[in-house]
Amino acid sequence: MLERMILPALQQGGYAFEPQVKIGKRPGGGKHIVDYVVTKSGILILVSCKHQDVSGTAESKVPWEVICLIEALKSERYSKAYMILSGIGWTLRDF
Repeated sequence: MLERMILPALQQGGYAFEPQVKIGKRPGGGKHIVDYVVTKSGILILVSCKHQDVSGTAESKVPWEVICLIEALKSERYSKAYMILSGIGWTLRDF
């Protein structure tokens, strides 16, 4: 759902985008798929969306996703990476 919510902003901002892109391997060997690879003026940007409506384990997954995005940026193919968090289930929201 969050993935679809950001589409109007990307479109109105003049960004080209490709959804669900395998960008390589995560540390440890699993495949790394991001929600979008966004392009503008030849710059490739990674976008990962995390939505949490109820409390759960999503917060523990955020640091791992950050580590994986940092590793992807080290390849120098991508210039930036963003993680978009939404929902009311983040128990560390005020931290």
